[in-house]
Formats: sequence, C-alpha cells, structure tokens
Amino acid sequence: MADKSRKLVELSVNELFHENVRYIIPIYQRNYAWSNIEREQLLEDIRDADQEYFLGSLVVYERDDAVYEVIDGQQRLTTLFILLASLKRNPPYKSLMFEARKKSNRTLEKISNGLKDLDEEFYTKEFLEALNYFKNEVTQDSGIINKLEKTKLLRIIVPKDTDLNHYFEVMNTRGEQLEAHEIVKARLMSNITGEKALERRSVFSKIWDACSRMEKYVQMSFAVENRKKLFGTKYEELKCSNFDQIFQSLYPERVEKKGMIFTTFSVIDAIEEYSKDEKIEDKENEDEEDQRFESIITFPNFLLHVMRLYKGTDATDDGALDDKRLLDIMSDEINPEKFIIQLLQARYLFDQFIIKREYYGRHSEEGTWSLSKLKYYQTDNNNKVDYVRTFSNHASGKNEDDIHKKIRMIQSALRITYTSPKMMHWITDSLRFLMENIDKKSISKKYLELLEDYARQKVRESGYKMRDGFNIERIVFTYLDYVLWRDGYEHEIKQMEDYEFTFRNSIEHFYPQNPDGNEGYRKMDVTDLNHFGNLCLITSPANSKFSNLDPKAKLTKKNTIKSSQKLRIMASIANNKYWNEEVIKEHGMKMYEILEQDLKKPAPKLVEN
Repeated sequence: MADKSRKLVELSVNELFHENVRYIIPIYQRNYAWSNIEREQLLEDIRDADQEYFLGSLVVYERDDAVYEVIDGQQRLTTLFILLASLKRNPPYKSLMFEARKKSNRTLEKISNGLKDLDEEFYTKEFLEALNYFKNEVTQDSGIINKLEKTKLLRIIVPKDTDLNHYFEVMNTRGEQLEAHEIVKARLMSNITGEKALERRSVFSKIWDACSRMEKYVQMSFAVENRKKLFGTKYEELKCSNFDQIFQSLYPERVEKKGMIFTTFSVIDAIEEYSKDEKIEDKENEDEEDQRFESIITFPNFLLHVMRLYKGTDATDDGALDDKRLLDIMSDEINPEKFIIQLLQARYLFDQFIIKREYYGRHSEEGTWSLSKLKYYQTDNNNKVDYVRTFSNHASGKNEDDIHKKIRMIQSALRITYTSPKMMHWITDSLRFLMENIDKKSISKKYLELLEDYARQKVRESGYKMRDGFNIERIVFTYLDYVLWRDGYEHEIKQMEDYEFTFRNSIEHFYPQNPDGNEGYRKMDVTDLNHFGNLCLITSPANSKFSNLDPKAKLTKKNTIKSSQKLRIMASIANNKYWNEEVIKEHGMKMYEILEQDLKKPAPKLVEN
C-alpha cells in the first residue's frame, strides 16, 4: 500500500468500493462506452493475475473527505462496479454516482441492489449489456473473486490546488491513461529531495525519457550538446559513472511555471514532464532511425531487467520479468539516482550487444537480425552517424567476423525460442556480464561462451531424451539448428551464408501423422512417428500446408525446408532413401549424438583476470 500522504494509494478491486467512499462521475465526462471487447480484455487480465497485477490508474480530485471526482479511469471504474455486482459482491449504492444523470444512477442503484429483468426503456442500456455479459462469463468462474484481491489499481489524488482545466488539457493531449512505467517514474522522481531537487528531477527525467525510446539508440535521444557531454564527441563512450557527474554535465536552467519554482512534485507534473521531448536540434538520420530499428523487448520489460541488475539477483523466476507486475516489483525502496545510472549504463550496453530487428536496404520490408553499434563520422563538415558490426576487426566495421556472426545467430536462436518477454532471462545474464567485463580486452569469445552455455543449460533442463512428439521443448530444436549451422554436418550441409532464424513454433512430423495412402505410405506407429528423428520446428502457416504431405512431396517445399537446419538434413536423406522407421531412428540418434557432444562442454569462466 502506498503512503496516503503522497496521494498514491494502491487498492485491490475488492477494496475499491466500500460504505464510506463515493466516486462522482462529473457531467463533462462522456457516457459509459466500453464494449464486450474491452470487457473481455479486462476479464482476461484479471484471470492472468497469478500474483499481484496492476490493472491501471484511477485519477481523482478529492471534493470532500472520501468523496472523489473521477478525472480519469471512469470506464474501468464503472465496469468493475458492474463486474462485482454480477459476482453478487454488490458495491454499496451511491459508492458510484453520475452527476446530473438520473437514468444512469437509477440503473446503478438497481444493479447494486441485485434486481433482475430491468427494462432497457427505463434504465441505461450500456450498463445492462455489461451486467448480462459478466453474468454469462463469470458465473462458472469461482476463482475470479480471489483474483480480484490480487488485482490492483493505483488511485491518484491530484493536489487541491490543481488547475483542473489545465489538467484536462494535458490529459486530452495525451489521449491515454498513465501507464505503469510512467507511474514508476513519478514515484522515483518524488523521492529526489533536498537541495536542487527540481533540477535533479529534470536531469533524471531527461535520462529516463531517452532510455524509454527503445526504437532508437540511446545516444540519439539526446540533443547534440548533451550527447557529446555524455558519450564524447564521437558518441562512442559513456563518460559519466555517477549521477553527480551527469548532473554537472546536463545541469538545466531553473524550471519555472507561472512564475513559481516547484517545491513539490505532483502527478500532473509527472505527466507534463513525461509528455515533453528533449529538443533534438540536429537531424542526423532522425526520421530514418525512428523506423530503422525495432527492439526485441519493450521499455517496461527493460526496466525489469535493470531492476534485477540493481538488486543483484540471479533468480530466474518468470514473474520477475512480468511487466504486468511492474509496480509491485519496483515498489521496494529504490535510490532513484543510483537506479537511473544503472538504467543508462544498461541501455547503452543493450543497444550495442543485444540484437535488434533492423529494417534497412534490402531488408527494409521484412527486417533482419542486427547486432550493431553506433559510429560517428564527418563528411564535408556535416555530422553523420552509421551503424557498424559490434564485433569486427575491419576498419570499416561493415564486414561480419565469424565471432560476430555466431553471437548474432545464438541470440536470434534464443529470441525466436523464448518469445514471451517473461522468459528472456538471457538478456539479464548478458547485461550483467557486459557490465562486469566491458572494460576488459576482447570480451567477444567469453560473451559467445556465455550465450551458448545458457542455451545448453536450457536443453539439459528440458529432459529432451525422456520426451517425444509435442512434449519436446523448442530450445532443443533451435539450439540443435544453431550447432548444425555453426559446425556443419558430415560435409553435406555447410553454413548457409543467408540462413536466419525465423519465428517457428510448430513441431512438424516429417513422416505425416495422417498419410493419404499415396506412394505406399501408411499410418506409422505412434512411438516411431513421435521420435525426435521424425520431428523438426517450422512456422504454423507452413505446418498447415506441409503437415499431411508425404516426405517426397515435402521435398518440393524449398522455402520451408530452408527454414530449419535439421529439416534440410532430413530432406537430403529422404531424397536418397525411403523415409521409414529405421531411417527415422538412425537420424534421431545422430542428432542426439551431436547435441550430447556439445552439451559436454564445461561452463565457461566468464570473469577474466
């Protein structure tokens, strides 16, 4: 529970309405407008709340003691009122009221009292539609009441002296609610106190906002002069290691509003600060870069990785990377100035050493996996930036060295395997390693060893030899494909220069589960059918077209075959042999042997002397 004196209070849905609270929806708010689409999403979010989950914010103005004028969040608030009523946990009458809307209030009163069969002519149709929807959806869901205890909203009370007209102007400009990471930002900034607190908050805000723009390299989110102060004249080195150094570099002019220097920090201040963009005075590839790169994680997910680094935890609990729990996870006491430095350092390393999806040149439509760092240069007295290979011994940085290619490939293999951000623990491990070793000479070999060892450990943990068919985890297929790409296979299959890991989530039986009987193919025993030797990983669309074709017919599907190294080997074998039980087992044993030889490699020593 947040400190009420700071006007930020976390409430479970079950705590939201009670006898002594009244929420007033003012006349200038629009009518209730949620459809079943929004209601369905709300239920889905609540049902997913295995642990505490932040549902959103409710911004209010306190008219009187426990009487709140709802400024933002009324659609969600009204829906929760009706949901509770449908669960026979009827909120008290008058705990939610609409100003000057008698029909709406009459409907809420009847819903609160649990009355049925209301005539739409005399009651608000939209409320009754919501009530009927929830009665149909949640009557059989006995666990949802417990979920509501874990589902939280953040009630934000704006200060008494808030200019509400100005507030609405800001909110209407945004056109959206405060997100969880914005609330985290406001919390952290409010903890910066003491001498020059406002100026230090302004610097904190500049860094936070730059780090939040995941689609571009962090250097490019600062104005040129600030960029040079933080990253040097060539933007290639993070020069500041603590907040005081950065504050001295980015010390802003005094921030004034209506002739008054801020001495407190309210939510409205946070919204305004968050809505500001630092003025980027130069146009060094600005428009191009905004659309060139795509991060593999969102900013809220990135914050959770940095939080793990900040805490120094090695835990791989998937909940630690669940952005739905962002407010809960980041509710511990955090030193905002130490955290923002860790955030900037991590973001600077993330840009250089974690793959992105790049849309540029011949890859401008579909994109390609990119592992690049920013490079500064001048032509005809103009400042320019380019993006070159992170690991390259070539002066231009354009050629891809073998070690760079392997790091890019193993990262992309991990990316397409662990598609949920909650499962991307390898990113935290990578950032921790980079922070500890970035100043040492030549980290590329150790970095590759870290990533490969992470994948090996996941294969070991999967118990792949005890599984078959759809029970084999995807990491087994993707890491095997990586090893086959890296090492080749019996001189038949060599590295494909243009091979790239693509998102594949469907296990395919090369010998079909339901053959049509042509060419002598018959239904195979399920044990042989589900043997690892008969399986590969392909995309779901390819599976739907590929699945019941016999092995010979599948050989004509060149694009699908090229998507998997294991499938290429299976196709090569099937081109010369009849694909039967004996061939399946022989191929499977060879693939197991390749995996097992690689899995014997010892864990690397990652910290160099």
